Amino acid sequence: LMANTPLSLDIMFVNSDSTIVRIHQNTTPFSNRSLASDAPAIFVVETNAGYALSHGLTEGMKIRF
Repeated sequence: LMANTPLSLDIMFVNSDSTIVRIHQNTTPFSNRSLASDAPAIFVVETNAGYALSHGLTEGMKIRF
């Protein structure tokens, strides 16, 4: 939920193997919509909106944080 978030985000769900399994890009500020992964994930990485696109991040890529 983005109910208390005043800016748009990219939200990335990451599994235990550090693989991005779902990216929600440019989420809607103050939204009550639930954002799901569709695949097992243990981490959620939130960045400013547009980050995933501008850095070439796609589902299936591995990340390090």
